[in-house]
Amino acid sequence: DTWHPPVAYLSYLPQTRFYAQIAQCGIHLYSFPAYLAGRGINIRSGIGPFRKGLWRDEETFDYADIHEDMATILEADPAAQVVMRVHLDVPEWWERRHPEGCCQRADGTTLRQSFTSPVWREAAGAALRRIVDWLAESPYAPHLAGMHVAAGGTEEWFYHFLGRFEDANPSRVAAFADYLARRYPEPGARERAWAAG
Repeated sequence: DTWHPPVAYLSYLPQTRFYAQIAQCGIHLYSFPAYLAGRGINIRSGIGPFRKGLWRDEETFDYADIHEDMATILEADPAAQVVMRVHLDVPEWWERRHPEGCCQRADGTTLRQSFTSPVWREAAGAALRRIVDWLAESPYAPHLAGMHVAAGGTEEWFYHFLGRFEDANPSRVAAFADYLARRYPEPGARERAWAAG
């Protein structure tokens, strides 16, 4: 086994020459983002999507973005090891078809996924398994060091929101009630804890 510095290079706008410069520094660990949806990493900044997105409809995945990113890295550094950052925000078509899996706003609209929704977790998990299975059979498998699973605003596991946070998805309410029951199992424990401040 070869020891590698625990530093990875990531770029949203990859170029072979920059990967080559990193390799010349003795760093051979890279990361690149892959997206279920081509929606952009947040809803506030106006920054558009960096990739087209992998999940085109319920049964169709397009791995062209992964091919392009891996080819760019491997052209610069054939010894590359890669951690792929997979962003699990839902595509627009999924949000329209599965409002029960989405963040539900007070005005009746939806806003991407609700992290508490079993509908979203099941769908995102199935999509992720498809991607992992494809990667395992791909020529890139020997270069894949790991996967970084991400979602939400700027891929950092917090909700997208405008102005103030809202999610009236029933699964969120049920999950919070379940948490309270586990955290305060004795009668009156919640009231006493909250009164104590």
